[in-house]
Formats: sequence, structure tokens, C-alpha cells
Amino acid sequence: MLPSPTVEATGPGGALVSYDASASDSLSGLDTFSCTPPSGSTFPIATTTVSCSATDKAGNTGSSSFSVIVQDKTAPVVTVPADMTVDATGPSGVVVTFSASASDLVDGSVPVTCTPASGSTFPVGTTTVTCSATDKAGNSASASFKVTVPAVTVKLLDSSNNGLSGGIVQYYSAGWHSFGTTGSDGTVSMALPPGTYTFRISWAGASRQKSQNVASDPNVIFQTVQVHSDSGKCTSFIQVATVPTRYYAGGWRAFTQDMELLPGTYMFRFSDGTANMSYTMVAGAVKHIH
Repeated sequence: MLPSPTVEATGPGGALVSYDASASDSLSGLDTFSCTPPSGSTFPIATTTVSCSATDKAGNTGSSSFSVIVQDKTAPVVTVPADMTVDATGPSGVVVTFSASASDLVDGSVPVTCTPASGSTFPVGTTTVTCSATDKAGNSASASFKVTVPAVTVKLLDSSNNGLSGGIVQYYSAGWHSFGTTGSDGTVSMALPPGTYTFRISWAGASRQKSQNVASDPNVIFQTVQVHSDSGKCTSFIQVATVPTRYYAGGWRAFTQDMELLPGTYMFRFSDGTANMSYTMVAGAVKHIH
């Protein structure tokens, strides 16, 4: 007899099992030989005892048995959607629904659990969804896909294209709303539905705004101007002056040498007592004053 074989189930009924069993008699020879269940039978998912018996021509009978173990060690197959990109419907992101399934050789369709679940609100950025299923035998499998919610990014760059932190950003949609403050890399991002918005940034006391369709270009860029004083007297205290050179942006503010300012027209009051002068700044350039 063969040692007890272990077979993987191929369906809910178990598996078709073939085996090789034999008997011999050296004296009178064999008359009959049979096994129950016979080789080629479908064995259930369980341990089944196969009993074999033989009778020689002299009427002597012998028997033996072995076990066939049909097991389910095959995990379900989990099917998930392809990676997807979904536009936001508001600042918090977008509700995304999807369908996932799992099929098992033995149990057929089995329940699937996904995290985050279908119908969840997905924030801006890329979220990995993991779906898992377990069959009745305890075999588990999982699969994953990604949901990307594109972000609208506002950048504040200096005249050398370096990011500036601290720029306060708003956007207009039936009223002005906070978009956030630029970080160390000069950017701030959030989810917005596709459309055209007016963005406003405040920096160094001044504010500027621009309108842009974020569906065609989600990167909104503001750039400052390097303002350079040729006299080098921006922070000098000469004659009777008690304050440094200043510029007007919602009030008089101290001006420092090679300062970055948003484009626009500013009034300057110099520390050397010269008359106030107005200068217009163009983004990305260096503006020389006084």
C-alpha cells in the first residue's frame, strides 16, 4: 500500500484521487482484488479510509487500508479595481464607491472587506485601499489598489525660484475661503473641485490675486520681486532720521536690503530724508530703487 496521500481540493466536492494499490500471492495466485472507494473516485474534503482486500485462488483473504486526506489550503482570489484618479468635490476630498469581490475554489463567492471602505471620503493625495477575504477553511488573501485625488497647489516663489514660507492663501468660491499657508518649500495644497477660482496670497503686508482653471493647470504660482536699494541706506540712521527706509503696504513697514516683495506698485520713504517715491515691481526681476 502507498503511504497516506494528501490532496488539495479542486472544488466544493473535494478532489478526484487516483492511487496505485496492489496485492500478490506467491503460492496459488490471486483470484480477486478491490479497493473501496476505488482509484479515480471523487474524495470529499475530509480524511477518507480506503480499504483494499484480496483473495487468492485457495480462498485465503487479506486486507489493508490507508487514508486519503483532501484538504483546502488554497486561499481565495481577491479581485479589486484598477488604480483610479477621482476629482475632488470639495476641500475634504471626494466620496468614492467601488466594487471588489473574492472567489474560492471550494466556497465560491466569499465576503470581501476593504479599508477604506467603498463610500468613504478620500482626501487629497494617494490612498491605498486594501481588500481581504477569508474562506471557511481559514485561508486568507488580499489585494490592493490606489485612489488618487488630485491636489491644487499654490506656490510662492522668490525671484530666484526658491520657495517662500508664510504666504497666506485664500480662494474665492461664493466668498473667500482659507486655502492655507505656504510651508518651507513655498507650497500649500488642498482638494478643490475642477473649475476656475480666484486665488489671493498675502505676503509682507501686500496681497495679490489671480484667476486660474485648476482642471487644466492645478499649479497656481505667485512670484516675488527682489527689491534692491542702490544707495545701500535702507537701514541707515542719518541726519535726523530715527527709522529705517520703509515701504507702504497696508501701513508703513520696515524695508530691508534685497527684500522680496509681491509684484505691484509701492511707495517708499527713505531714511536719508528724500521725498517719498513710488516704484512698480515686476515678478521675477530685480528692482533697483534709490
